[in-house]
Amino acid sequence: MICSVEQLRNQFELEDRQIQLLQSVAGRLDLCAVLARQDVLCVVPFGADYQVIAYAKGARLSIVEDEWMETLPEELITWLKKIEIPSLAQNVMVFEGTQIHSFPVVDNGGKVVAALLFLGSATDAELSLLAETANWIATNAEALNVSHLPSYYDGMLLIEADGTVVSANETAYHLSTLMGLDRRLVGTSIYGYKRREDWQELWQGRIVQVKECIRGDMVFSETVAPVFRVGKMPRAFLIWEDKTKVQQAERALLVQHSVLKEMHHRIKNDLQMVAGMLRMQSRRSEDPFLKESLLEGVHRIESLALVHDALSYYKGEEIALETLVQRLTNSLSKSYVPAEAKISLSFRGDSFWLSADEAGYLSMVLNELLTNALLHGILPSWRTAPEEEYEVVVVGSREGERKHISVLDNGEGLGADWEKESVQRLGVQIVRNIVEEQLRGIFLLSSRPEGGVEAALEWR
Repeated sequence: MICSVEQLRNQFELEDRQIQLLQSVAGRLDLCAVLARQDVLCVVPFGADYQVIAYAKGARLSIVEDEWMETLPEELITWLKKIEIPSLAQNVMVFEGTQIHSFPVVDNGGKVVAALLFLGSATDAELSLLAETANWIATNAEALNVSHLPSYYDGMLLIEADGTVVSANETAYHLSTLMGLDRRLVGTSIYGYKRREDWQELWQGRIVQVKECIRGDMVFSETVAPVFRVGKMPRAFLIWEDKTKVQQAERALLVQHSVLKEMHHRIKNDLQMVAGMLRMQSRRSEDPFLKESLLEGVHRIESLALVHDALSYYKGEEIALETLVQRLTNSLSKSYVPAEAKISLSFRGDSFWLSADEAGYLSMVLNELLTNALLHGILPSWRTAPEEEYEVVVVGSREGERKHISVLDNGEGLGADWEKESVQRLGVQIVRNIVEEQLRGIFLLSSRPEGGVEAALEWR
């Protein structure tokens, strides 16, 4: 509405029940404008003139401009002053090439508090029926119940209780031709297209029926919305929404999605093959340093394979942080944690979604951090005190766009020369480069006061 409740109460001297009526009418104007294919104005008397308090445009090319709606021409105001509670036939006029239908808005005490003006093309013979039906919808909350506002691009037909089509827009004519129906539409019977029994059930049940239909290469939704009028036979709007392009886009997206999943699956298989070859080579090597280096490479490759494996099963191109951590910790536990050791790897905190790129980078980062925590923190402590319990915990948190991950352990902690050693370690270099260069974040490594190490990274 253009006017506030205070304006309606003070400036126009309307009572609360009348204001509620006008608010209800204004809330349905958009629907009425689309169904009637006309611009709709709600006007109230204001002194010697009339003031527009709400309006809705009913066509892609509206007949009138916003400024025209807010201030009515004097000639039209003069005509409106003659309105009391007249019949439809007494309130049809052509004003500057515009056909105007006027309907009074009457409160439950019988007082006219406003008028609805339907403005359309002066040459359209169907506007009277559409305006009359839309006016009933506007002033009666229970007359029509639809879940969403139809579009100007939908095909819309108005049908009498005997099944006769009395109005159809251009889109309806176009779609009827594509669907192989009677091209004339107006004047024909809907029973040539729908079963009489189905149509009569709609009248009796007062329900809006929505279903998807397929005719040839076309896919469209069909909505049948009965309009009930006290003391008069009901009418119904039949709305066709062409969904052919939507369906084609969905099918193309499904094909693209399937191809993408297959790609992730094949990448995972290739990475696992490479990892298997490196693992085989490590078993044959007698050099401990070379064996350890090969196994580190195996785990780095497998961490990437885990991401592609997960993405090959998920519907979208995202993966939950907790899922990624669980897959990594399960793999590393099998490789590094002795069966008799009391060592646990777990996840806590917020499990937010990661894009495919983020998941790829973080799989490398977390693999390095978890491996370092096990090899250089937990396992040396376990060999010294095997009866103790040890843990490595990945903690996730998110505040707005900022994402934070910490890897905590209760191992032996950082040594006195840890800064110098970390510069020389390939794993730490990999982590720092990925976090700072790829994720554009920060990476911190520090000792925990209670013992152990905390590796933290944050990015947007």
